[in-house]
Amino acid sequence: MIWEEITTIRTDQLTINLLIRDMYIANYNKWSKMYEAVAAVETAVDRLSEFGEIKKGDKNTDGVILLQTILRDAGKLSGKSGPLKDGVDGDFGGGTETALSGFIGKTSFAPEDAETLTSKMEETGKDFSGTLSSFDNIKDKIETAIFGPKIDGIYADKYGESIGITDKSAANFKTEAGSLNLPESGPIGNLAKSAWANLNVPTRGISGTQNGNVGCAAAVSIIFYRATGLPIIKGRSTNPIELGTSTLWSEFTKKNNTEWQMIQDWRTQHQPGDIILTSRGSSAGHVGVVVENGQVISNSSGGFKGDVRGQIELNYSILGWESVAKRNPQQTALFRYIGPYLDGWGGNPTSAPAGANDSDAIKQDIELPEIVIKVKGYDLQSRPLNTQSLDTLSIATPIRPSQLRMVDGSPDILGSSKESENKKTE
Repeated sequence: MIWEEITTIRTDQLTINLLIRDMYIANYNKWSKMYEAVAAVETAVDRLSEFGEIKKGDKNTDGVILLQTILRDAGKLSGKSGPLKDGVDGDFGGGTETALSGFIGKTSFAPEDAETLTSKMEETGKDFSGTLSSFDNIKDKIETAIFGPKIDGIYADKYGESIGITDKSAANFKTEAGSLNLPESGPIGNLAKSAWANLNVPTRGISGTQNGNVGCAAAVSIIFYRATGLPIIKGRSTNPIELGTSTLWSEFTKKNNTEWQMIQDWRTQHQPGDIILTSRGSSAGHVGVVVENGQVISNSSGGFKGDVRGQIELNYSILGWESVAKRNPQQTALFRYIGPYLDGWGGNPTSAPAGANDSDAIKQDIELPEIVIKVKGYDLQSRPLNTQSLDTLSIATPIRPSQLRMVDGSPDILGSSKESENKKTE
């Protein structure tokens, strides 16, 4: 009887201890989450305060983007603008002003409003732990939309200046090769990079372009020369600039041409570095350079898209080129440069460097022997491979070198070491 009572007491004490432990853990988790929530709010507001006053009319600043992200996460800002279609677009307009006023009672934010904003954010009971990481992501997307992608770690809008292309005013521009402002380290070696580097370079000062209104061929000539160190029309020496799209078409399609590959399916086979050309027909033609995501950089010519007439801009896409192709559909195509590049200004010709025609590498068909791959009793059809098919060839299960051996002159993939031993004795 006494033993039973002692056991009961001990059991009850254990139960109490377990209850105390569970309550402690529950409270710890609760307070831990509350602390993390408060810390996330204070960190976001501290970061916002670093940007000083943020007011209506501010555009594409870190302060505006973070303020909008906070208002969105607080449930006060919505919309369909911005890269995520959620109202965070970097533009402090009427919508942001209304959202901020309804949240903290002010139409602008200053560092002295930090305490009020912190209090209002905490009152919402919402989770702001992902606000700063979301801000960084959206900021990068907005800046990419404005300044273009990063080229060698530098936004495309500033990339040209970083490598020595500073003649972005018509007054500095002349047509002679020796007068072109050239990248300091030599030819860029990549047509897509050169196109980005030449954003905002004018064609207005080039003789024969009618103040840049018919400067598209001149623009591509500049991009090509700064990429390769060579004139786009083979054999020219003193003036690398061509003015006519029909002349470019004749150059790219002439007999025995070994430097340009013509690709007629321009809608689906494009890659960065390709030149897209619609030759002059009954009306003016147009030409540009394809860059990432099917976008096209070309001159802002009269009758074509562009913000500032007579300068090189990101103004088309492959989809948008349909309106250009209608001018001369029979002479619209991509042209991929497979010729040499100079190893320096006035240097020696070299083969095209890796990545010259697209963002990764030049793809060429390579003659390879026929290959038979046997996988656990299944024979894949024997066929010659080239780099295009290698792009799509994949094996779901990793294969160890010890699993490979030659059978009748073909690679054989063995399923296991035991299976391997069995095959060796056959």
